[in-house]
Amino acid sequence: MYWFYNICLVAYWILQIPVLIYRLIFEEGFYDRLKQSAGVMPTPTLEKIAYRNAIWIHAASVGEIVAASPIARELKRRYPNEMVVVSVVTATGHRMAQRIIPEADGHIFFPFDLPVITSRIVRIVSPKVIILVETELWPNFLRFAWNQKIPVMMMNGRISDRSMKRYLLINRYTSRMLTQINRFCMQSAVDARYIISMGAKKDRVTVTGNTKYDQIYAEVTEEEKKELRREFHFEDTYPVLVAGSTHGGEEEILLHTFKKVCAKYPKARMILAVREITRAPAVKFLVRRAGFSVIRRTEMKNTEEDLSPQVLILSLIPL
Repeated sequence: MYWFYNICLVAYWILQIPVLIYRLIFEEGFYDRLKQSAGVMPTPTLEKIAYRNAIWIHAASVGEIVAASPIARELKRRYPNEMVVVSVVTATGHRMAQRIIPEADGHIFFPFDLPVITSRIVRIVSPKVIILVETELWPNFLRFAWNQKIPVMMMNGRISDRSMKRYLLINRYTSRMLTQINRFCMQSAVDARYIISMGAKKDRVTVTGNTKYDQIYAEVTEEEKKELRREFHFEDTYPVLVAGSTHGGEEEILLHTFKKVCAKYPKARMILAVREITRAPAVKFLVRRAGFSVIRRTEMKNTEEDLSPQVLILSLIPL
């Protein structure tokens, strides 16, 4: 079965070549990200984490990084001399990891799940244990860890109804992967039941809740709130709606609702934080088409556009 997966994976990346070229030209920082995912780490990172038997935490993107933060923080508190490496898939996840998991000794991009690349990076990191946040199941990565006798744990495990239906289609393959994971810490009893039905051994499954609720967020003072309002050119007298981590298709619903809000509160404002920052230009076009004035936060200092827009798009994760 692995040979079929690898053929499909190679075919996928061949088909992605035009997209990769486009992103290399137009997306800032994509070259460095692509190079890391292809197995070539920056020299400073390599010198810091190579062959140090790190605790490797893998979290795909922003949501998983938020869930991973309390885990990394507690590990460094209990085992201050252990090296912790955090890997991500997306650029936004990488920036978020650097921001909210400063305790980690290294932040890297997860390697493409091709045997030669995966084996190279796993050998370099040489982890003593691997922690997968939520449901990051990469066949070659898990297989190589299993062959190297590296313990693997799933933390904050979650299986949606939609994912469950997909996994059941390849249940024979999925159950084999799950035997390579030593412990499953699931968010709820439903998630535990799902992972067991997918092939996980019952005695390896525990319900531990959602680690996102263990996250410690900084409090925002009244003065900081006033400073943000000044920066965004928002007045104190009207309501501000905040929509965070929006996906494609959700902005249309939000804009339709915002029209109703504006009918009652004409000076209302909305802040949109899109989940994928690369979608910001498209979302800006969508907002304009809906009839609202709009600006991206990154454009506010160098623009002649309306500096008191009805909709503000957050298109940058500050560090």
